[in-house]
Amino acid sequence: MKSITTTEAKKRLLELIRDSDESFERYLITRNGEPKAVLMSVDDYEGWIETLELMNSKDAVAEIKKARRELDAGKGIPFEKILEKLHG
Repeated sequence: MKSITTTEAKKRLLELIRDSDESFERYLITRNGEPKAVLMSVDDYEGWIETLELMNSKDAVAEIKKARRELDAGKGIPFEKILEKLHG
């Protein structure tokens, strides 16, 4: 994440928006050396929100933990095998 002052952010706002949208660049906007805001793409933001919602779901967290235990126990299916099944 790049740090930028509010003054610089005002001058370069359209460029920063384009960068965040096209390359998922994130900007920490500071005022008087203190962090005040973050600029990121909408897709990036929505991904963060989805992750937060999943991590706050007891059922989803339980499923993730179960899947990790199964993988650790060798019960996973290699990606190559899945591709073979999909492509015949």
